[in-house]
Amino acid sequence: MSENWDQYEWIVVVGGFLAFFTAYGIGANDVANAFATSVGAKSITLGQAVVIAGIFEFAGAVLLGASVTDTVRKGVAETEPFEDDPEILMYGMMCVIAATGLWLLLASYLELPVSTTHSAIGGIVGMALTAHGSEAVVWYEFDDSKEALKKYKGVAPIIVSWVVSPVLSGVLAVFLFWFVRTFILRHADSRARSFIFFPFLVGITIALNVYFIIYKGFKRKLGKDKKDLSEILGAGWSTLIAVGLGSIIGVCVWFFFIPWLRVKVNENLREMENENASNVALKEGKKGEEEEHKNPASQHHAGTSSTGFMGAVNKLSDHDVHGVIETDKQVADIYESSESFDPGTEESFKYLQVFTATMDSFAHGANDVANAMGPFAAIWDIYRNRGFSGSKSDVPEWILVIGGAGITVGLATYGYNIIRAIGVKLVKMSASRGFAIELGAATVIVVGSRYGIPLSTTHCQVGATVGVGLLEGRKGVNVLLLMKVIVGWIITLLVVGGTTAAFFAQGVYAPSLPNLEAINRFSDGLNGTLTDMNGLLGDLGQDEAATGFRERYDETLEVAIDQSEAQAGIIDEAFTLVAEQCRALQS
Repeated sequence: MSENWDQYEWIVVVGGFLAFFTAYGIGANDVANAFATSVGAKSITLGQAVVIAGIFEFAGAVLLGASVTDTVRKGVAETEPFEDDPEILMYGMMCVIAATGLWLLLASYLELPVSTTHSAIGGIVGMALTAHGSEAVVWYEFDDSKEALKKYKGVAPIIVSWVVSPVLSGVLAVFLFWFVRTFILRHADSRARSFIFFPFLVGITIALNVYFIIYKGFKRKLGKDKKDLSEILGAGWSTLIAVGLGSIIGVCVWFFFIPWLRVKVNENLREMENENASNVALKEGKKGEEEEHKNPASQHHAGTSSTGFMGAVNKLSDHDVHGVIETDKQVADIYESSESFDPGTEESFKYLQVFTATMDSFAHGANDVANAMGPFAAIWDIYRNRGFSGSKSDVPEWILVIGGAGITVGLATYGYNIIRAIGVKLVKMSASRGFAIELGAATVIVVGSRYGIPLSTTHCQVGATVGVGLLEGRKGVNVLLLMKVIVGWIITLLVVGGTTAAFFAQGVYAPSLPNLEAINRFSDGLNGTLTDMNGLLGDLGQDEAATGFRERYDETLEVAIDQSEAQAGIIDEAFTLVAEQCRALQS
């Protein structure tokens, strides 16, 4: 272990910049994937998604964010091998951050929604393998002291989650959209039905998100016993509070929000009709087509402004994610063959989806933002404590600020690629479909978190999207895009693990001028000690002993240099002690 920790300050500085870079990738990929259904359904604009993410992801991270996170992510690497060399773990985590950020950006460019958690885990596995071999990786481990499926940890359960996450969320989303389509969308008076079901759906959404925030999101330690809120309340009280709050808000929505919603939906429909008439008049020269993309009907009901703060945000994120419907024949065929529903009914679901997106953003920030910044938190924790303090490390608010800022910028400037892929190109997206997708994915995530099923929020979101698309038949899903996404999931661990291993090996195992100079100094010192010893033994008439000593010395020096500078120092002290004993014998 090094005593001069100032020489490693550069790792903290570079790690901070890389953490922002990785947070940028999270915003462009992970958070963009979470908002893909809302933007794809035109329930909110890309600019509004940026504002919601900037406010609620940040608020969730700072106010309810996990103040404690696993330094070595999800129990996939052993901590013991790094206890004697914590500075090596610092450098390794910096390599993990760099490799994760690079992969997230590359995946965003390739329209691959990938898991941030799995990316970081892949990096840590690659780093641990390179540092200490396969024994440093937890491939599979069973802990009987934990409850339910939390007993299982390691790399194997993560691979299982590639199938479990999308299948579970897909099945539930199919059921939800089938229910909505059968009892609301296909009803003769679907608009009136949507107003009746609206409070119930809001109540369910509130209950799920409140339970998630209590059980998974609120990790700040409270009280003298330093327990988190879920440990204090327990599963029973957490469920009761969530259901009670959802019921109360559902009743309030029925009495206070629904009357306003009826009027607002009618106003929006009139505005849509006027815009459609204007677009027809402007179709010569294709001006109307451009106007439709730049000013979709959802901008009116969501309160978008062309001036002021929202205008600036919209200008920053002014990308036509829906234009691919007209330029890509396969996507156009999906939208043409999929069922359409009453515009007024879809309008009511837009408000529900905006609310769902807001709640999901808050819960995502409360749990995932802090976890995503875990590797940098490990760097800071080791540097601050001048060593490895354990398997847990505090995540200071300023680190969460870095994460929140990077996520917002990433979503604003590059999130459109993933939003276009998952929210527009994969299946036909509408407000009703988007709501079923978001609620289905959120439900599976909450249940999985409670029982320890290793789920990925990204995989759940994509699985739910594909499930809803399959209700339209085989032609309802962009199969080529889906295959590309699945390949991206499979290679995430391999790509990030390999990249991290390359970065780590280049830094740790490359020849080092300071180390070579130190080895030469020790070698010169030990050679001097050897000469003194041989001289003393020769004076005593022990030439044979001197020859044997020389052979043992050469073997020991080679081992010392191969192991570490500190080991060589210990051996030097031992030889010095022998020399003193020889002098004592001579005298």
